[in-house]
Amino acid sequence: MKSLKTFVLVFSIFISACNNKTENNPVEPNLPGNWEAMNTGTSSALYDVKFINNSTGWAAGESGLIIRTTDGGLSWVNQYFNNDIYILGLDFLDSNVGFAVGSNGTILKTTNSGWHWSYLNSNTTKQLTDVNIVSSDIAFVVGDGGTILRTENAGFNWFMDSVNISNTLYAVSFLDTDNGIIVGDNGIVLKTTGRNIRWNVIETDYYNSLQSVKYNNIYDVYAAGTDGIIIKSNNGGLTWFKLQSNVENITFMDISFADINTGYFVGGNGTMLKTVNSGFTLASQNSNTNTTLYSISSISPDTVYASGAFGTIIRTLTGGY
Repeated sequence: MKSLKTFVLVFSIFISACNNKTENNPVEPNLPGNWEAMNTGTSSALYDVKFINNSTGWAAGESGLIIRTTDGGLSWVNQYFNNDIYILGLDFLDSNVGFAVGSNGTILKTTNSGWHWSYLNSNTTKQLTDVNIVSSDIAFVVGDGGTILRTENAGFNWFMDSVNISNTLYAVSFLDTDNGIIVGDNGIVLKTTGRNIRWNVIETDYYNSLQSVKYNNIYDVYAAGTDGIIIKSNNGGLTWFKLQSNVENITFMDISFADINTGYFVGGNGTMLKTVNSGFTLASQNSNTNTTLYSISSISPDTVYASGAFGTIIRTLTGGY
């Protein structure tokens, strides 16, 4: 879920506190890239991409565009288009059921692989930035002004979770129905544990705008954002430390982990980092593009897709090597 989009979202860049704790993890030299561009048939920015297997995936973005592939990205078909909105977040439970969220409080749902999308009543007109499907009944959506929406009946009704913040929230990630984390502006991190949803603010000592968060297991959680910041928790989000990305003046937009060790971080100017040891080292890969990469979806350590500006979708079948 994940997800700030450069030309439609405004974010503030904050400087990390000088006494931030940094893990002493070396950054490996640039590695040659083996990423190939897919022909999406559009020049619209694609703000999110989700694959459910090696063949089937969706991407969404400007002009309410949603496109789908069933051949591993070689060809794409348009499934939805609406010039009045843009879609910032996309998630699928399985090959049939998915949600999309975006401007003007938009929440869309499909139950037939994206061939038909229904508008759901979100009870808000605020910009919604990310969606995470937790189970067949439960999903969470986040957005502007501290918005947290929750459904417990597959999207028929949405409830506003009470939280006393006004930060824009960019990303939400649930490990299971009991463990969830949300991140946003000014380094805000919110955590909930247990079925009785209550969001607690977690102090991290980092004030960068955090654009993405991903639970990898019950212990390891990653977040990333402005000024090349990547932070990690190894206790389920209670405390955080900084990883050495060796990247400045770049905003990381999304994170995807294929397994407990292998993860990818993408952002501005085609920036692509990869770890094969849970973030201890981060290797810069050549993505073969200079456009902003907004989203990444890994099916396995080797098969990974990323989407970005100007209709960009790139793919690797070799882990980027």
